[in-house]
Amino acid sequence: MLNAGIWFPSIIIGLVAAGMTTIAMVYGCRLGTRFGKKMEILGAFILIGIGISILIEHPVM
Repeated sequence: MLNAGIWFPSIIIGLVAAGMTTIAMVYGCRLGTRFGKKMEILGAFILIGIGISILIEHPVM
């Protein structure tokens, strides 16, 4: 639509995704070693909350 190339935006999106993944892995490892099982339980509750939110926003007919 904008007559723009696809390579530059693709590279930027890839670099940002890789950077954010690296940051999440580093902090996740640190939190995991510091808090252990508590972080796993917190992550499970967050995922369950996201699932419930999706079910509430998009009810099945």
